[in-house]
Amino acid sequence: MKKTLAKLLFLSLLPISLSSCNGIKGDTLGYFDYGIYPQSLITSTEIINDLNNLTECDEYGYYHYKGNLFVPEIGHPLNDGMKFNDPGIRIVEGEKYWFKVEPVTWDIIQIVDNLYFVTSNIILDCDYFSDNLLTYKDSHIRETIDYMIYDRLFSDKEYEISDTIVEYASFEESDPLNAVDKLFILSYVDLSNSSLGFNADNRRIKVSDYALCKGADHRYWTRSQAVVTDNTNYIYAVDDSGAFVTVDSKEKLGMRLAFKVETSPLVSEV
Repeated sequence: MKKTLAKLLFLSLLPISLSSCNGIKGDTLGYFDYGIYPQSLITSTEIINDLNNLTECDEYGYYHYKGNLFVPEIGHPLNDGMKFNDPGIRIVEGEKYWFKVEPVTWDIIQIVDNLYFVTSNIILDCDYFSDNLLTYKDSHIRETIDYMIYDRLFSDKEYEISDTIVEYASFEESDPLNAVDKLFILSYVDLSNSSLGFNADNRRIKVSDYALCKGADHRYWTRSQAVVTDNTNYIYAVDDSGAFVTVDSKEKLGMRLAFKVETSPLVSEV
């Protein structure tokens, strides 16, 4: 019953959103909400006090309160001047904050047959790419996405997410090895592909309060390795202007997530 309801929700959102556009300014094929993740900062003193008195969370670290889900996080801002999206609220190192777990909006950037290629319209989380010279296939960030973020985002919805062969884009173009993932971050090739609706203007996206608390700014990783030099692993990233830059893999940047989903199983079972 739970899976049927999830499928009905997906289908009820999809036809409406196909005539609309969201995160990348009219260049997508539509959007839909799917999965949940911590996003917005809680500022109500009353709610924060009540949440601080809760003692039990579920298996995903979510606290249940008055029909909603919340998660705490300790502030580790990128620098002392970082603020949440609410102007004037500075992120303090070591301070505890609460965030509401909310539906995630995904932009549809490609439809091939019944396969929808989608990407988040916001930076949801952040982490370092790798602390060594590894490519995406063996990176820390891929492990984090596979074993932590995926479970939080989709829980019982994995039956709808398709396996995707992901080119992990070593700087050695002849390297034939790929990864197979359900959830991943976009590549340099994806984000420079105008047929997917991308350009410098719309590569810029918002960042969640939750990701800001953990050290993000408006930059986010691609999965594409740029070059290895002087024992430093440089990875392509998108900066706050929408331009491509190369960043040391040990830095913490945001994650713009993506996945592919087949719609035919949803239609046939409703």
